[in-house]
Amino acid sequence: MSDAYRDRLAGETFAGDIKCEVRLQPDPRDEGVVGTNARISERLLARLQHLGLAYDLQLLARLPSHGQVAYPENQLPLLEDELAFLLDVISDPALLRATLPIRDLIGQAKRDPRGWSLVVETA
Repeated sequence: MSDAYRDRLAGETFAGDIKCEVRLQPDPRDEGVVGTNARISERLLARLQHLGLAYDLQLLARLPSHGQVAYPENQLPLLEDELAFLLDVISDPALLRATLPIRDLIGQAKRDPRGWSLVVETA
């Protein structure tokens, strides 16, 4: 294999990309609780969505190309499982690194359940 596409696996390749927001949003009735957010490259989010479609992963396949999608707290364990499966079967250091903040947000929601939603919004 030539090195012509090697840059697709380097996180620096996506540093200047448009960023999409991923945020852990509390239940609106949960006054005083502040959500947390992270950002992911638009191209890496698309890669994640396409891999979700390719592997028939229900929640990852729903990642938005435009607009936003919200995953309620009860779907977060399945989303975490889908990410774990995907990252186990592919070898993509850029995607692994880019999804770490998302996995951290899911972990936060699991440690402190309170009606969270994980919202993914494109630019």
